[in-house]
Amino acid sequence: MKDKSMEIKQSNRKLIIGTVAGLHLYFLTPALLSFQKKFPQLEIEYIEASSLSLRESVINQEIDISLIAIYEKTIYKL
Repeated sequence: MKDKSMEIKQSNRKLIIGTVAGLHLYFLTPALLSFQKKFPQLEIEYIEASSLSLRESVINQEIDISLIAIYEKTIYKL
């Protein structure tokens, strides 16, 4: 993990994070700000979309990580 963080520090990289629109993640902004301070050369892009769309984007490696809401009636679609 230490090697990976050094690799990130030494390169110009982009981290793409997706979340569900309307999902209130009060911790996300402070966490991203803290992360950006630690890795100032890292560009962070934030997108909002549906859970199913975000799932497909992660599978297709279009985004790096997503935070989604899974409800009982949609879990079977995943």
